[in-house]
Amino acid sequence: MKICRWGAAVGAIGSFLYICGGSDDASRLETVERFDPFTNVWVPSVSMDASRNGVGVAAGHGRIYAIGKT
Repeated sequence: MKICRWGAAVGAIGSFLYICGGSDDASRLETVERFDPFTNVWVPSVSMDASRNGVGVAAGHGRIYAIGKT
């Protein structure tokens, strides 16, 4: 991952893993990163509209849904 984080959640769409939110010890994060297992690379994805720590995620219909307190 590009950003070390804890309290994040992970969801999968197809072969990709998405890590959402969490904290970097300084602040809560709104960032989302995607892992491609074929290239072994993490890339930034579209951020959430609010920072979340201790977030839950669900995947459905090709989307990741982040649920949790902002």
